[in-house]
Amino acid sequence: MVAWLLGRWELKFDPDGSEKDFLEFNTGGQVISISPTGRQMTGIYAFKEEGVKTSFVLPNGKMISAIMIPSDNKRELRMKNSPTGQFTIYAKAKP
Repeated sequence: MVAWLLGRWELKFDPDGSEKDFLEFNTGGQVISISPTGRQMTGIYAFKEEGVKTSFVLPNGKMISAIMIPSDNKRELRMKNSPTGQFTIYAKAKP
């Protein structure tokens, strides 16, 4: 069930125009956010009814969580952007 999610996902579209970053999903519920400069932040993920929930604790101690909705073919993860209502889209990176 989780095999399609494992590996690296690349930011393909962000309505806010953010620089390309990556999410790397590993076994055991660990996800790593990799910034354009290579800085890494480790978080957790879990499957929920509505999608894949990711959670990260920022350096200031604040937790951020998001629900990422997989496309039907599981090649994209979409996260709704609250202010605009548009979707940020990640696609499975080529190996």
